[in-house]
Amino acid sequence: MACLNTCCKHFHKSSSVTVSGSNLVIAFTDNPTSITNEERFCFMICQDIPAAGDAMAVQLTINGSGVPLWDRFGNPVPGCGLKKGILYKGYYGTGTKNHVISASLPYGCAKVSYPCSIAST
Repeated sequence: MACLNTCCKHFHKSSSVTVSGSNLVIAFTDNPTSITNEERFCFMICQDIPAAGDAMAVQLTINGSGVPLWDRFGNPVPGCGLKKGILYKGYYGTGTKNHVISASLPYGCAKVSYPCSIAST
């Protein structure tokens, strides 16, 4: 599957998906460095997700640092909640802590459990 932007002008394509410490870290080809509060943020994972990252919290590299990925209910997203080749749409926020909220997660309308949980350290 090609990793192409089909419908989001704020599209970011992953350049790597790695495990670092207790996080699954997703970096982007364009290294987003000037993202501002409430700016739309769409991304697609173009690499395989390491199995070791399933039970780890996801961090996106934005503005030069790791930013947590939250679902639309404000819960941290574990690695097992993401899939390669899916367009995730959301926005960047700078409230009490910088973060990205994905309106695409979890799928469907109801709050659901992910197939795994984030391991406590």
